[in-house]
Amino acid sequence: MAERFVVVFKTYTWDGFVERQAHRLQAAAAGGDFFISIDETTGSFPNIPFANIDRISNAKVVALGLSDRFERGSLLWWNPDYAHYHFFAKYPDYESYVFVEYDVVVQESIADLVARINRVKADFVARPIDLSDGKWFWRDFHLQVYPHEQLRASLNCFSVYSFRAMEMLFRRRREMADQLGLIYWPSSEAFLATEIGRAGFRQAVLDDFGDGSAYDWFPPTLEEDLPQHPTCSFLHPVLDQQRFVAVNLRSNASPLSFLWPRSTLRRRLARVPASAYLKLLPGAFRRRLLELAREQMQLLRARLRGRRSSARTRQAERKPKSDPTPDPKVIDRIIPRGLIRHHAGKVYTVQVHADLVGDQNMRGGRVPGIHRLLHTLAVHVPGRFAIQPIEREDVKPG
Repeated sequence: MAERFVVVFKTYTWDGFVERQAHRLQAAAAGGDFFISIDETTGSFPNIPFANIDRISNAKVVALGLSDRFERGSLLWWNPDYAHYHFFAKYPDYESYVFVEYDVVVQESIADLVARINRVKADFVARPIDLSDGKWFWRDFHLQVYPHEQLRASLNCFSVYSFRAMEMLFRRRREMADQLGLIYWPSSEAFLATEIGRAGFRQAVLDDFGDGSAYDWFPPTLEEDLPQHPTCSFLHPVLDQQRFVAVNLRSNASPLSFLWPRSTLRRRLARVPASAYLKLLPGAFRRRLLELAREQMQLLRARLRGRRSSARTRQAERKPKSDPTPDPKVIDRIIPRGLIRHHAGKVYTVQVHADLVGDQNMRGGRVPGIHRLLHTLAVHVPGRFAIQPIEREDVKPG
């Protein structure tokens, strides 16, 4: 008997192109259940002509116990796997879950694909990301979260999960939401593949189940060019003309490509009328220059933090196992004044105002301060640490 599976089409907006994409995926999903998952954080979309719709928002996913943290963009842009857990919490009765972004085209039977995945007993199927030096911009950032030997990453625009994988990943995201010492919040690309590996689950490569030669981050495929790719099983990103121009301008790596008429960028844009992009070039050029500068500064800071963390780890490993009780002056220097602290043996309790711990204050920047405090304590002071929330009126000067 075939296992029950569901295909979930994920989008953050709704228009004619998105609707065409949804119909394409629904046709490929024959034999399984089909749902639309739409992010309505910024507004509702009442006129969607499909029967099964899972409407999500930032507030809804945070209510599941997921952290309201992201390092760039927005909550559901940085954590697109949150949509998976919202769906899983409502519909936990499938053996296999297939999540597909709105700009993916699948040109083979998903039922046959799921059957082949089940035969090899894979828990997670996606396209692995090469983490060799310089290949993935976000690698050094995530080394602040996962050790080098454990870190994995994957392109998850089309991804398949077993029931137990969904259950484990949902649990781990909620556990990490309570991990106050976490100084960097992992994106879904790193989180999913790494946690699958850490749990000892089996991951399979998407390309083993079909032709993924047109499936990557970039470059995009113009929607009207789909007939030119009849043998491709998976294509990403597939875009209409307006989105095609926007993605090419936004994702172009070299600012010089904007200026050189024979550059790869200009050759790609020649696929659409010049009126669709010429007026956009100057603004896109300026934004790309600023974005490159910002990315390089972020990367430099992440690498410096990673080196410091590695050096401290090596230093800690060289210390004898029976660390002496630290000098109270060291703790006084690390813990800000105004926090009550005490210790019993090697267990330290750091008391902080209750209103500095709640998720509702994340964006105000106060909770990340607590994250940095715990990280500093863990690096410099031997022992175990606990946060004890207390009401503001109960706090006395330390």
